[in-house]
Amino acid sequence: MKLCFIVYAKIELSRRLYEIQQNFANFLDSECIIMPILDRISKIKSEKTILENELKPT
Repeated sequence: MKLCFIVYAKIELSRRLYEIQQNFANFLDSECIIMPILDRISKIKSEKTILENELKPT
């Protein structure tokens, strides 16, 4: 269940990131919004990898 939530969160943040990039003509204007989202996506990817490794049969 937690893995599903992590995957959904990554998809949702990626979608929002795309929307922000579309709404700002100047990248510098959106950078202060985008960087925390990119950081969170990176953390989500790490959490997903950890969970996947924990769920692998040994």
